[in-house]
Amino acid sequence: MKKLITTALILIPVLGWAQNNTYQVKGKFAAAGKNGKMYISYYKGGKTVRDSALVTNGVFEFKGPSEGPQQVYMNFNSKEGRVKGRTDARSLYLDKGLIIINAVDSIKTAVISGAGINAEFEKYTAVGKSEEALSSFVKQNPDSYFCFEAMQKIAGSYFDASKVEPLFNGLSAKNRNSKAGKDFAALIEASKSTAVGRMAPEFTQMNTENKAVKLSDYRGKYVLVDFWASWCGPCRAENPKVLKAYNAFKNKNFTVLGVSVDQERDREKWLKAIKDDGMPWMQLVDPNHDDPKGAGNLYAIKAIPSNFLIDPQGKIIAKNLRGEALEKKLAEVIK
Repeated sequence: MKKLITTALILIPVLGWAQNNTYQVKGKFAAAGKNGKMYISYYKGGKTVRDSALVTNGVFEFKGPSEGPQQVYMNFNSKEGRVKGRTDARSLYLDKGLIIINAVDSIKTAVISGAGINAEFEKYTAVGKSEEALSSFVKQNPDSYFCFEAMQKIAGSYFDASKVEPLFNGLSAKNRNSKAGKDFAALIEASKSTAVGRMAPEFTQMNTENKAVKLSDYRGKYVLVDFWASWCGPCRAENPKVLKAYNAFKNKNFTVLGVSVDQERDREKWLKAIKDDGMPWMQLVDPNHDDPKGAGNLYAIKAIPSNFLIDPQGKIIAKNLRGEALEKKLAEVIK
């Protein structure tokens, strides 16, 4: 982040702010004539949350409940209008307490102080992207919220729990017992519980007719649980290959159970994609990505397409089969 010279800033005092379960953002432009609207947006509970505040004489303020660090996107729309091709925006973190934003003439280059989460983020981003550097960061900063982001990168798109469980166990008790810590612990357990050879976790999701369907409804068949989304290009490219395998084995005690991670707002796009891609098997949707009992979380889905081949007894016998590998595996197990 580019920092401005402090003498050019108009500082806002932090005295009197009591730490509680609320975040407060106080912002000020050096140019008192700045007017317009400031917007923030972030993802929470399976939905995009948006808020706005007026910028009057260069001053603006946000306030709301906080459950811990939350990354948000902030952008400023000047009353004078936006310069073509230029957006004054940035990402930052909200956290419990007071966050101060001091800007000269742009929110993009503003200096952020107050709650220490944004300084902590700068420290994290400076370590580099190699697995070794990320592992070192976690070991040297066991209290940092950004340990979870570092460990997610180490675990990889398909989340290898063996790479991060020792690192997680080395975190401070405070970090492990935080909401982020509990969520990450659940992710580790979900990854371990969906290893090849384990019994497939049960889940219930709604189908295209808003009727509840359980995985166990398909006990007795070979089932490919296929996680995808209408907006996912690689998923849509893979769908014809899954369809080819389905047609080849549908009369041999095999079926596919699709699970979309589309949000509720994209329901019509999901339904259209099912029709456009000609997928005749049962389709379910898991729109709330914060639901610990949702299929996506139970199966530690962090990347799509992802799939799990389950045998008639409910055991996972293969994962992430693509293209010809799916048909080859089906030919191997279905006699």
